[in-house]
Parts: sequence; C-alpha cells; structure tokens
Amino acid sequence: MSGLPRNKLVPTLIAIFAPGCMVHAQQRISSVALYPTNTSVVIKFSIEPGATCSGFTILHSLDSLNYDEVATEPGICGTSATSEEKSFTHFAPVFDQVNYYKVRLEPRVETSFSKSIFVNSPVQKGLYVYPNPHYESGEVLSLKIPEVENTKLSGGIFNAFGVLVKNLDVFTIGDRAEITISELENGFHSLRLKHESEIFTCKLIVLH
Repeated sequence: MSGLPRNKLVPTLIAIFAPGCMVHAQQRISSVALYPTNTSVVIKFSIEPGATCSGFTILHSLDSLNYDEVATEPGICGTSATSEEKSFTHFAPVFDQVNYYKVRLEPRVETSFSKSIFVNSPVQKGLYVYPNPHYESGEVLSLKIPEVENTKLSGGIFNAFGVLVKNLDVFTIGDRAEITISELENGFHSLRLKHESEIFTCKLIVLH
C-alpha cells in the first residue's frame, strides 16, 4: 500500500466503505391513500412482505407536527410472502380544514410519511340532547331528532380530540330516543348520528 500514489488510495477506500453507507431498511408501509366520504376519511395502505407486526395505529393531525392516536387495530399483520391491503375509516375528521394522517406499524416498527386531505363540511341537521351539561352518571341521555320518526340511526360519540369513544345504534320512538353515557369521561364531546344521507350532530358536555 505504501507504494501506491495518494490519488489512487482514496478511491480504493471509498469503494470499500461506500456500500455499507447505502444500506437502508425496506419500507413496509406503501400506497397510503386518503378517500373522503360525506362524513369521514378512509385511509387505505399496503404492508409489503416481511416480518409480521402486532397491529397498526392511525395518527391524525391538524398541523402536520403534532399527531394524536385516533385508533389502534391489534393483531398479527403483514406476511413474509405477499403484500397485505389494509383500510381504516376515521369518522371524526375536522371539517373545512386540512387533515393529516400517518400509519404506524406496531410495536413502533415503522411510521409512514404524512398524507393530507381537505375535508369539506357535510350537510348537517340539528340533534337535541338533554340534560346538557350531563351531571348524573346513572342518568340516561334523552335525544330529540326532528324529521326522523320510528327509525334506526347509527353513529357514535367522539371526545374533544375527535376519537370515537362510544358506538351508537339508536331507535327512535316518534322523534325521541334514549342512550346511556355512564362510561364517558368528563369533558366536551360531540354526538353524531346518520340516517341514509342525513347527518345529525350536537355538542355534549359531561360533568359526572
């Protein structure tokens, strides 16, 4: 080596060490796409072949910097042979604003790049609840849904961060119904019900 010219030695060292610097772990999360519906955002993505993961988490943000976990789907995901298609529906995007999403494979194996979508506000109708604020944990919450009588509606209750905390299937007698909310934590919530193309929403304060 001592007999080699100096300008021959440097390329030789680069050739030896450069390949090691180019090794990157293969991205498992691919084809992340967002699809708006009238009241939600559908997140679709693929998990490429490789080691299995223990579920995935959907992250949501309004500024692309601070993300909240809006859902976690546990269980074995990913295979060693073929790609696996996944889908999740976020029922509480913030309307008339850009919403950002990421997908994370657990246990924190990999997080996808951010994807964004502007969510237009749907046509909504009034939904009345009482008592509101709701103070008694054992007391039922009464609903009044104008223009909908003797009908089944589905939806949920969401906390102040837009995370679904209770699924709802409501059957009206006339235009009235009742639900129990003893499991809800104190704070601001939003209640959203859907019948065909109609959306009924209201705000709810829980102070047990």
